[in-house]
Order: sequence, then structure tokens, then C-alpha cells
Amino acid sequence: MIITVDPSLIRLKNFLIRSSVICLLLLVASCYQNKRPINNTENFPSSTNANIIKNKKSPKAPWEVWRQSNIRNEDFRRGLRLISDGELEFAKESFILASSSPLSKEEEEIVILNLCSTYLKLGDGKKTLECISKYAVKRQKTPVQLDSRFSLLAAYAYCSVNDISQTLAWASQSQKSDSGIGEVSNETRRMTILYLRSIDDQNLDKMLTVWKDDNYISSLIKGEKTRRLQGGSIFSAEGLLSWFDKNTYKLDISNFKADENSKSNLEETYSNKEHNDVDIKNIKFGALLPLSGQYSTHGKHVRDGIELALSQNGILTPLITKDSNVGALAEYEALAANEKVSLVFGPMIAKDSEEVTSVINKYAVPCVSFAKKAGIPDMERGMLRIGGTPENQLKELVKFSQNQLSLQKIALIVPSEEVGQEYRQAFQTISTSFSNLVLESFIYEPRNLQSIDSLSNRLKLAGFDGIIISDTLPQAEPLIRSIREINTEKPPVLLGTSLIGDPTKIKMYSNLMEGMFLVSLYDIGSIDTEHLKFKAIYKAKFSEDPDLLAAQSYDAANFVINTLKQNYTDNNKENVLKSFQNAPNFQGITGELSILESGEIYRTLTILKVDRGKLVSIR
Repeated sequence: MIITVDPSLIRLKNFLIRSSVICLLLLVASCYQNKRPINNTENFPSSTNANIIKNKKSPKAPWEVWRQSNIRNEDFRRGLRLISDGELEFAKESFILASSSPLSKEEEEIVILNLCSTYLKLGDGKKTLECISKYAVKRQKTPVQLDSRFSLLAAYAYCSVNDISQTLAWASQSQKSDSGIGEVSNETRRMTILYLRSIDDQNLDKMLTVWKDDNYISSLIKGEKTRRLQGGSIFSAEGLLSWFDKNTYKLDISNFKADENSKSNLEETYSNKEHNDVDIKNIKFGALLPLSGQYSTHGKHVRDGIELALSQNGILTPLITKDSNVGALAEYEALAANEKVSLVFGPMIAKDSEEVTSVINKYAVPCVSFAKKAGIPDMERGMLRIGGTPENQLKELVKFSQNQLSLQKIALIVPSEEVGQEYRQAFQTISTSFSNLVLESFIYEPRNLQSIDSLSNRLKLAGFDGIIISDTLPQAEPLIRSIREINTEKPPVLLGTSLIGDPTKIKMYSNLMEGMFLVSLYDIGSIDTEHLKFKAIYKAKFSEDPDLLAAQSYDAANFVINTLKQNYTDNNKENVLKSFQNAPNFQGITGELSILESGEIYRTLTILKVDRGKLVSIR
């Protein structure tokens, strides 16, 4: 028996549905199955199976948001070991045996969750739904009474068979069951947003009509429509669908150091890009980075990200690197004139970027700078730039405030320091793009408590409903505390730039920061499928987790290669820069990348919310 939710009425259907409807659903679901019959006479593999690498663990599926109880049942414990080893078929049999054993209600719930999850990992959405329904019948629970973890599983199961209505129906039910605040709600929101991005415009409009009375689902659909109106593209559902492929669980390199063969095999598996035979794989790239001195570690991480992207795209020529600390201008000329590279990644430092810009026209070899200073990009000369600039951050925060929070009057507060002036100038620059909003900036003295309280009162009297703070913790702590204490009746929404988004510091000030929205240049805790794959491959290759610089340079290299594949067709090195004048948008690890007329590679940045001391992605 399969349980459904009625999306057209936004209420729950009868717990059991007619057999004819069930047969139809099973037929639809079976079209998506590729299940291999299991031989029940086979012995369970031991933990010493030669195919299992020591300390290697199969990845957790995104719907597995429950903690495993310390159940003493040996079948259950064996099932967990087999799941960890990637032996899904045998794990399924162990969980089936465990489910028929004497268990408490709490223990049975965990066993059934693991059994349903294993069916889904095997790509059997039909069995997952049957398993949930049988458990609900046994416990005499209606869909409303089911634990939110089962609702989330059901949403994923219907996603696996591409049933849009039921996927959204169960997502709505999951969010309601979890009261919209727990880990299940966070995963439900993440999954629903990703799923909506894969739905075509016609079906998206249809779903908006169906779900107009459900505030949760309709708001997510409206958010997706807004994203598309702003130029966002329809995404492939491949990332979600990969979780319903048993091969996904055969390899997880995040917990062991892979040998060279493992590294190369994983890179080949992950790279699904088609290589352009028109000179792309033989094109020569250079990198001009600080490989010695104070910023050498930063330069290494940028280089590593670029090299990983090049290898995944089948670029045969090794990256030619030069140390900008030796002399940025001379080393750029060496790359352009002697090495004959077609494009240079770097420099990282603003001063070096400005120096190199003066001679780019002479060599017609464009650069992608990682410097954050305003005025660096110059498309006409060939100096592109990617980075989380103040302008980029503030524009994303204001767009989010307007579209998602419906704020109308927003203040920016910056310290009386050089970095504060930079953000204030950027705020004035973007204000012309938001003529329908009231945007005003203020300067504060971080160590002057009297002036801080005075500013908080001024903001309250002016009626600002949103306040963006661009300063570091703990320096901004007295300011945040003052705003909260003075605005107790109708507190404004607090937001922050990346300056304030240090996860370690946020944990120290979790109560004070609760509910704040922060823009993130790189959400290192993201559980997005592509991000997890990137982290795993990077760690296998370089034996450390990627940081912002590695992820950003990885995205920059992928953006460049994708642009050249689309637009560079005549084997003329001098036309590389022209390729970027009509560069397609590119979805990267750190956000969606697009190029502006100025040469700025703009990113749609992640917005995080401080929720019980943790940073939770909400966009």
C-alpha cells in the first residue's frame, strides 16, 4: 500500500488508497527501477572483505538526518556495518531481519527508517513508499501523525520517480511535522529548492496555481520564479538523482587517503564535461600567484583549485605557474611572451593586478585577478576579476532583503576604518539599482559605547526594518547588543557581510547572533551534492579540505573553460578575450557565476541564517 498527500486540496488523503491507483503508481515507479534480484542463499560479507578499504565509509544520504540508536539487535548492528561498507543489498536483508525481531517502538522506528533509506539508496522508490505505508498501518498512524523523518523520506521517494505533486506534498508535510525549525526542515527546504530548480517553466507555473494556498511551498516556488527572472537557469536534476543510484554509495574518499589510482579514477568519474576538440584541451594556461612570502599558503590554495579544474576538464597542458613576489610585471611578461599562455589566472594582490593591467594590451593575454579592490576589472584591456567584493556582497544582501524578507528601509553600519569606507562606498554604488528602497549608511565608533547607543536610538526613530552590519566579531558585539536592547518592541532584521561570518566566533556569540542573516562567500558546510563531491576529490588530491580561495579559483577556472568551450572556436589566441564578451552563466561551487560588462565575474552568493548557534543555508 502506498500513502499519498492530496496537493490539490492541501490536505491529507485517506490513509489507504484504492488498489487500482496503487497499481498505477507502482507501474510508474517501476519504470525508474533497475533493481538486480538478490540471491537469498548468499552469505553476508564479512567486514574483512578485500574490496573494502580500511577506514573507508559509504556516504550518508541527505535524508538520513536521524541519529542511530544504540540498539543491541545483532541484525541491525550488522546492517549498519554493511551500510558503512557500501553493501546495500546485504544491509537491506539485515534490516528486514531486524524489523521482525522484538523491538521497542523507538527501536523499531529507527530500524524501519534505515530499511526505507536503504531501499531508496538502491533506487527503489516504490519499495520505500510501501515500507513507509506498512509501518504507518502497523502503528495506526495517519500521514499527519508520521514522524517528519518519514515525510522527508517520502518526499525523496516521490522525487526519485519524478512525481512533482507528491514530492511537494510530502515536502510540505515534512516541514509542518518538524515545525519548520529542525534539521528535517532544513533538509526539506534544501531538497525542495534544488528540485524546483529542475522543473520547467510550464510545470512551475502550474505548481504555483496548485500550491497557492500553502505558504511554505508557494513561497519557495515564487523564490524560484524570481531567480529565473533575474537570469537564473533551469538546473539538471542529476545531483538529486545521483542519491538514488547504488553506485553513489560504493565510494567515499572523505575518510581515507586515496592512492594515485583512486584519485585519478574519482576525478574521471566526477568530471562529466564534454571536451571541445577545438584546441581547448591543448590550450596553455598560466598562473601568477604569491608562491613565496607572507601569502604563499593562499597562493598554493588558489593554484590547487585551478589545477583540479583543469584536470577534470581534460586540459592536457600543465598549468604554468610564476611567483608574483619575484616581480608581477616581469613574470606576467614571461608567461605571455616566453611561455605563450592564452590566459593567466592571477594576480591575487591589488597592486600587482594594477601593474599587469598596464601591459595586457601589448600581449593580448587576459588575466583573471583575485584581488578585491574596487576598480580592478577592466574588460576592454583584458583584466577580469572574481572575488567576494563589498559591492557583490551588499547587492546580494539587499536583493535578499527585498525579495525574501520584504524589507523596505535598510541601513548599513560600518566602522570608522578603511574597510568601513570601502563598504560604504559600495553601498552608495548599488543604491541606484534599488530606487524603490530606502538605503542609508552610517559610521560608528566601535569602542565608544555612548555613540553606539545614540546610533541605535537614531536607527529606531528612523524606522529602519533592516540593518546590515559590516564589521568583525567581537568588535561589532556591543553594536549588535545595543540594537537588540533598544529595539525590543519591533526589532529590525539584522544582516551581516562576510566580515562577521566567522563560524567559530558566531558560536561564541550564538545567543546574540541568533536569527541574523549573513552573506557567505563560500559555505564550507554545504551538503549540496556537487559541493560534497568537490570536497572529497580535493581532499583526496591535496590531503586537506578546500578553503574559500581553493573553491573560488576552482570556480574561476571552470567558468573560463566553460566560456572557451562555448565561444572559442578559431584557434586564435588573440580572440580569447572576445570569448568573455558573451560568456554563459555557470553554476559553481561558490554560487552562480556571470560576467558583467566591466569584466567583473559576479556571483550569486549563499545566504546563511544563524539558527541555534549554527549557520544554516537558506538560499
